[in-house]
Amino acid sequence: MLLIFIIEKLINSIKKVFLWFKKTFALFVFKYINLLIINLYMKKIVIILWVAVSLVSCGEDVKFNDPAFQGVVNNESWRSTSREAQLNTDGSITIKGMRGYETMEIQIATTALNDTISFGNNNSSFAKFTVNAPESLTIYETSSAGGNGKVVLEEINLLEGFVSGKVLFFNAPITFGLPIYENSLNFYDGRFYRVPIVN
Repeated sequence: MLLIFIIEKLINSIKKVFLWFKKTFALFVFKYINLLIINLYMKKIVIILWVAVSLVSCGEDVKFNDPAFQGVVNNESWRSTSREAQLNTDGSITIKGMRGYETMEIQIATTALNDTISFGNNNSSFAKFTVNAPESLTIYETSSAGGNGKVVLEEINLLEGFVSGKVLFFNAPITFGLPIYENSLNFYDGRFYRVPIVN
């Protein structure tokens, strides 16, 4: 009888140890699996956040790899579909960007690089925006009263035949026709990049 009692106690003790081990092991496995799952989700979240921050941070940087003339006209993005530059006999340079009925023209009186050139009333450097629709013609110019702006010519590459620079801003009052972009056209964050020289 005593032997049976001892064996039962031993079996009960083994069962308790086994149950404790089972609970502890199950808890350990459960915690480990949870940590793995959390770790995987955290990695995904970190990757998604990194991609999102990368995309957002690139929003301000305008990167080009094709010729372009673009900027913001009265708070709307504007990009030319064709563009050209001309070196004029008087030493000035003319850069044009065309899109549909619209033509953006920048005349810079000097070919000095990295100088900030101002537009203004009766200035030989100016910006002009023309909308030549089938039934109407509208012209905005910085060379009229109230017009102003700034442009920087950054590169003239005669070997490859292109010019690059930036139009910091310009405000051009309407000089002819009915207003399409209100009575004044505002252009800012402008870039012209590798615009081909046609002459």
